[in-house]
Amino acid sequence: MKRRLSTLVLTLVMVITLTTPGIAAETTDPNKARVQVTENGIIKFAEYSPDLKDTTNVKLDMLNVNVPYPAEDIEVKYIRDDYSITALILDKKTETELESYTEHFDELKNSNNKVSPAKATTQSTFWRTMSVNKSVTPGVVRVVARVNIWSEGSFRQINKVDYVDQMPGGGGPYTLENTRTGVNSKLPTTNMSVNAIGNVVVKKSHATTGNFSYNSLKGYGFSMSGTVNQNWYARKFYNFNVSFNLY
Repeated sequence: MKRRLSTLVLTLVMVITLTTPGIAAETTDPNKARVQVTENGIIKFAEYSPDLKDTTNVKLDMLNVNVPYPAEDIEVKYIRDDYSITALILDKKTETELESYTEHFDELKNSNNKVSPAKATTQSTFWRTMSVNKSVTPGVVRVVARVNIWSEGSFRQINKVDYVDQMPGGGGPYTLENTRTGVNSKLPTTNMSVNAIGNVVVKKSHATTGNFSYNSLKGYGFSMSGTVNQNWYARKFYNFNVSFNLY
């Protein structure tokens, strides 16, 4: 029976501090990260892939993401409402936001059923959109992937990718040029990787002060053309993968 709740959107915010004592757990899966963060706490795995020892797995709803930071160095702040869940990855020392990951519950937007499909126990398919903000200081690159997930009991797999794309993800006078976004994984799969390539570009006509000034961009590692007192052009190349999985 479908459960009908009020259409009022309730937003919950929860911060997981990774100094919380770990929950004992064992796994024989060599593809797991050393630590998984959930809304309810932290799981430390007895066995994990050596390649993932400096990453942290962050659980959203149906999807989990591997973030490229050791668990000891970050804090995870969760924000949940009826139609999405977001994990903000914060630098533990500076409290600076490093990345953010949002899973949108596409199938609930036009439905009165607010019960999370992550708790589904019957055979079903779901559409989910993952939105990822990655910092290319002082700019932000947003990568978006919409996927179809098939679920039966405890088994799940990604059957189809509707689209992947990238775009500027923050404020500021910058553009993205020569972008390419692609899926690195064969379908169906339980682990998926999206590759994003491009350049963050700033021109003098866009901005000359603050984080987007000539000297600031040079300090951030941008390749500079021209001089500070003339027309100039700044460019920074990026190439990164966003990996997410169902277990």
